[in-house]
Amino acid sequence: MGISRKADYALRLMVELVAEGGGPISTRTLADKTDAPYAFIAKIVAELASGGFVALTRGRGGGVRLVADPQRTSALEVLETISGSLQVNQCVDDPESCIRSGFCSLCDAFSDAQQRMREALSVDIATLAETQERKLAAVGG
Repeated sequence: MGISRKADYALRLMVELVAEGGGPISTRTLADKTDAPYAFIAKIVAELASGGFVALTRGRGGGVRLVADPQRTSALEVLETISGSLQVNQCVDDPESCIRSGFCSLCDAFSDAQQRMREALSVDIATLAETQERKLAAVGG
């Protein structure tokens, strides 16, 4: 359980693209702005491009450009594109996988936790970018 570093960086990258007007922004600049290694960001950009979130144009004047609508793209969508389905425990999505599923009290708790996590991560990227800008302004950044 937990969000991978890769998924975290992908989400940061998407928020930065929105905050910077959608791009194009160089991969190097995105790596700097997200505090992530350049080579790692380059791989993440390729995955986000495959998922239809960004487009990459090489060469002078190129860079990474947001193509997904930030008001219609949730953090959850980005995270699941990078990491697959987020689940607290396998038994929530596949009760047959656990021999205790018929009587286990943890399954209900796991199910609740998963529902709350998915609801919290349903926030759109535009809202996350606005929140980041507000917080940066508050700390003088």
